[in-house]
Amino acid sequence: MQVKRLLSLTFLLLVLSCHTLMGQNGIIRGTIIDDENAEPLFAANAGIKGTSIGASADFDGNFELNADPGTYTLTVSFIGYQQINISDVVVKANEVTNLEVIRLKSSAIAVDVVTVTAEATKNTETALLTIKKKSVNVIDGISSQNFKKMGDGNAAAAVTRVPGVSVQGGKYVYVRGLGDRYTKTMFNGLDIPGLDPDRNSLQMDIFPTNVIDNIIVLKSFTADLPADFTGGVVDIATKSFPETPTLNVSTKLGFNPNMHFNPNFLTYKGGKYDVLGFDDGSRDLPLSDPKIEIVSPRPAFGSYEETMNITRSFNPIMATERNHSFLNSSFSVSGGNQLKRNGKNYGFNGALSYRNNSSFFKDRVQNSFEKNSNQSINKLITSREQIGDVGENNVLLSAMFGGAMKTLQSKYKINVLHLQNAQKRAGFMFENNYESNFNSMKKENLEYSERSISNLLIGGTHNYDEGKWKLDWKISPTYSKIRDKDIRESAYEMNIENGDTTYLIDISNAGTPSRMWRNLNEYNIASKIDVTREHELFNFDAKLKFGTSYSFKYRDYDILRYLILPVNLSSQFTGNPNELLTDLIYTDTEDAGFYIRGEYQASNTYEGIKSNFSTYISEEFQITDQLKSITGIRLEYFEQFYTGQNQGGTIIYNNEKVLSDVGVFPTTGLIYSLNKNTNLRASAFRTTARPSFKEKSNAQILDVLSGITFNGNIDLIQTDINNLDFRYEHFGNGNKTIALSGFYKQLINPIELVAYSSDEDNIQPKNSGDANVIGLELETRTALGFINDKLFVNFNGSVIESQVNITGDEYESRKNNLRDGEEFSEVRNMQGQAPFLVNTGVSFKDIDKKLEAGLFYNVQGPTLSIVGINKRPDIYSAPFHSLNLNILTQIGKEDKLQLSFKINNILDSKRELLTQSYGIESSVFSSFSPGRTFSLKLSYALN
Repeated sequence: MQVKRLLSLTFLLLVLSCHTLMGQNGIIRGTIIDDENAEPLFAANAGIKGTSIGASADFDGNFELNADPGTYTLTVSFIGYQQINISDVVVKANEVTNLEVIRLKSSAIAVDVVTVTAEATKNTETALLTIKKKSVNVIDGISSQNFKKMGDGNAAAAVTRVPGVSVQGGKYVYVRGLGDRYTKTMFNGLDIPGLDPDRNSLQMDIFPTNVIDNIIVLKSFTADLPADFTGGVVDIATKSFPETPTLNVSTKLGFNPNMHFNPNFLTYKGGKYDVLGFDDGSRDLPLSDPKIEIVSPRPAFGSYEETMNITRSFNPIMATERNHSFLNSSFSVSGGNQLKRNGKNYGFNGALSYRNNSSFFKDRVQNSFEKNSNQSINKLITSREQIGDVGENNVLLSAMFGGAMKTLQSKYKINVLHLQNAQKRAGFMFENNYESNFNSMKKENLEYSERSISNLLIGGTHNYDEGKWKLDWKISPTYSKIRDKDIRESAYEMNIENGDTTYLIDISNAGTPSRMWRNLNEYNIASKIDVTREHELFNFDAKLKFGTSYSFKYRDYDILRYLILPVNLSSQFTGNPNELLTDLIYTDTEDAGFYIRGEYQASNTYEGIKSNFSTYISEEFQITDQLKSITGIRLEYFEQFYTGQNQGGTIIYNNEKVLSDVGVFPTTGLIYSLNKNTNLRASAFRTTARPSFKEKSNAQILDVLSGITFNGNIDLIQTDINNLDFRYEHFGNGNKTIALSGFYKQLINPIELVAYSSDEDNIQPKNSGDANVIGLELETRTALGFINDKLFVNFNGSVIESQVNITGDEYESRKNNLRDGEEFSEVRNMQGQAPFLVNTGVSFKDIDKKLEAGLFYNVQGPTLSIVGINKRPDIYSAPFHSLNLNILTQIGKEDKLQLSFKINNILDSKRELLTQSYGIESSVFSSFSPGRTFSLKLSYALN
């Protein structure tokens, strides 16, 4: 009910947001900044020439004028800066004229008054490039104006246009080829957990671009940033004060020929609210005592009535079914406005979005291999082959509302966010096992996962002493939960003779049919205070910044599993798992059939606490006219506590401190300006990567479709990372840029995912030997004027080499399992690190025809995914060649209607994991085809 009320309130506010309450007058808005450093000019003046109408800019550089309808010339001035007259400023009744960014140059550079037209001021991209030039961090970003031009509907689509950034699975950001562990995503400058709380990256596709002000990617560390990142920090900032009152509505349909309107789509009968992302309660655990122990329904060993009442309370559906799948669809509505009352500005914005996508992966492959015990034989032995179909339905419902108030000296902000996600999945697989005794199986799996996040952010900014002192504070509590409900697994052993198939449930070979519930609750609070003091040092401008932050996370997690066991049954099976709890349910008259028995394991229940207190100080100052320095130090006191026990129950942890890290993270950077448009940068800093709750535990978590079990490792420690960064950057006319970067990273005790030596179906995170990463990155953006002045190209390419020192059990196992002629190496590639990354695109823009188009390509090199051990080979992700086309056009004179057409995965690439072993070609470990998706989106803006 709380979610429904939030959705209703948000929708009401969105509708109200399109009303301006301005009477018959119009409003002129704009932002005044310093042309050299893009800093807002507090108290700069803006006025209508020939009238007494005027206003001063606030501490964000924003101003607002109220005027009768007409065409005016606007005068913008500030002491020590060149005055600008902006002509042809058109004011319409009950409308807002937004001049966006107005750039004032120092009067030492030019003395004459400059007159420009209103259209000439609207170049926020240029302002963003100025910020990049003057920033003490190595940054890239994209502004809200870019979203509008390219028609990007969500943050995941928008961020792919940022150099050095790729998006995996349409959701998660990778920076410089470094995976999730080394890339951090923040929302309005603070941590919030994503829909997958074990990831460092927040799911990007949940944020509609209509409410985003900008996305900034910081690639180098400064003391005011959290220390647990290495590749980069991606910060999503929402709008506080929308420039114009808007109400935007969009709808989108997507079609994949391999998946949609397919009568063979795999699914199962679920709940009546699945389409909304909520379970209707039909998948709830039917037991009042989830830890109940049931021995047997047979009177000699247990209670028949009690056992069978429990057994009958479980939903009897265990089988998949074939049905039609429908088109991918989405709908969103967002809007905002700002009002001025009694000298205060009030801003509000909000968004509602709904997405329903279906995927069908035919002939999905999951195999496993091992090396031959005869070291003269290079060919791998196939230990398992699995192939089958998987159907998925994914629903995402999100609601967000933000409000802000600004006075002359202060700004206050509040933002409320709720995300509701549900994934329904069904798998039908055939499997051959070759290890001990050959057997063939038919497996059917039913899954449902419901996830939600509720987040509140409250913050404020205060300016003192004419902006020389600035205080920022934020606090953000979050509650997230996961309910993996009634995961059903069944497997029959198959025997085929003379074309006839007989089925058998053999627990020793095919495993035990089972039901499983997984529950996670996580409470998180993040807070920070930053203080900035602008001053002079040796007659140069300087900026002192210091602050503190605190975050607290509490998680409880449990896995409840129940076995479906047979009594006195041998060969009475049809192969339809629905029979297990219907036709073949246990009866006392025949003393035969299936019943439910609990399999509670205390080691799969745990609680965890993380707390992180930090403080920092940094100083930014000009050493000379051309050389700037930023130096700082950050201290973090991190603690992690664990309540649980090991698999055997011999070691019990009761809120025991399992990790304590007093981290000292120094950073220093130099920026040398060769000229106004060219910089040389160098920085050195230290960061860290810490294990997640799941990793630093004793939990065992099974993926029923792949059959792979994740095992926690209570002995993990944090990874310490030393970083060096170098960058040459040049900014040309027309937003042209070129940058050449080099980076080096030394990782001490990196965490990697390693297969068990005795069982390839079990993987575990471990601290490996020290690692080194060195890379080169080229970024360029330019117009292709020699071909057509409407063509533009973006290119980003990275070449990265990584090495990990092999130690311990892995060292001995690799040495003892060398093939004849294979040389032993004491180093290997780092798990999760791509050797190269290419992210490029060509775009076309014709303003007169209101047409834009872009062709974008991304590929990441083969990346070590699972580290092999003993006879188990290494598993690598194969390059996925992603080629996507986007066409956007404006319809109508006022450009309120926008139509976009996209094709994703034009090359029809497959997602594959491959084995790699000496002297042979790679074999497919896992593979599925996402196919091509065609989508059509229609958007309408009610300004």
